[in-house]
Amino acid sequence: MALTKREALRALGQKIRQRYSFAFKESLLLSGEQIEQFLQSVEIPYQRFAEVYRGIEFRPGGHPDYNHLVEPEKIGSTEKGEITTLFIDLKNFTKYCRFLSRENVYKAKGTVIAAVIGVCRMYGGHLHEIPGDGVVFFFGRKDQEPLDASLQAVQAACNAMAFLEEDVIPEYNDEDTYPNIYPKIGIDYGIALWGGYGCDPYYEVKATAFNVDVASKMMHQCNSREIAIGDDLKTFVDIDEEKYLTHGWKYERSLTVQGEKKSFSYQTWIFNWRTFRREEMNEDSDLSKLGMIGSAPTIITSKSKLGDAPLA
Repeated sequence: MALTKREALRALGQKIRQRYSFAFKESLLLSGEQIEQFLQSVEIPYQRFAEVYRGIEFRPGGHPDYNHLVEPEKIGSTEKGEITTLFIDLKNFTKYCRFLSRENVYKAKGTVIAAVIGVCRMYGGHLHEIPGDGVVFFFGRKDQEPLDASLQAVQAACNAMAFLEEDVIPEYNDEDTYPNIYPKIGIDYGIALWGGYGCDPYYEVKATAFNVDVASKMMHQCNSREIAIGDDLKTFVDIDEEKYLTHGWKYERSLTVQGEKKSFSYQTWIFNWRTFRREEMNEDSDLSKLGMIGSAPTIITSKSKLGDAPLA
């Protein structure tokens, strides 16, 4: 039984609203038999969608490739690995806690966070943590090409933003109940040092890298409903600057190290996700093609074609 990406997201949106006791369209929900068929599919995107839709248990936190570093004999050991970090935060929820009931804030925040998690998991991202009003996802596994992971993170960000704007946020952005709930996203790529943080007996695997931390910082610097990407991701993916990017916030710092003053400047970019999604992401393609594009030109100019490889 076939399902388009648009149909899958609409069904997921209704399922999430049902879970959080919001009004939902029952006609858009999928049957248990359909979900069971998708779970048995040979297509990984169908399997992931069914797992998200049904709410099958998964392990958040850390990273599957590096969680062994919290074993007692591994504490203090580290490994290097490439990763793309996606950080999304929701504007105004802190303010809402002073003006709206806790129950209403919980329902709205829970619905939006669940929607973002669902989309990112469909694209193969790993949920690292839910800090306050935000969500942190890592894209990339040892058995996956880092470029493919970065491209899937970019697409996940576009679909997550559109999903909130079209299926979740319109329900909340009215002056009577939930005015001005808007997401902001930061994404960057780099090589991270992985290791366990904590103290006996509790440790969690974390990534130590500039690119991981700056994803959060540049997300806070951009405006609502914007996606910011770091210069290293732009270079790695080879995004068409003229078509999809405008200059964003610049991270500039100086530090004296061993008597020598050093300076660092890092450019971030605002990604035109609406244009990219409209021109290059086919929302009505079969769900099995999640991560791929149609006949439109890609944002890749020299290294690869977006979605050439299947989701790992």
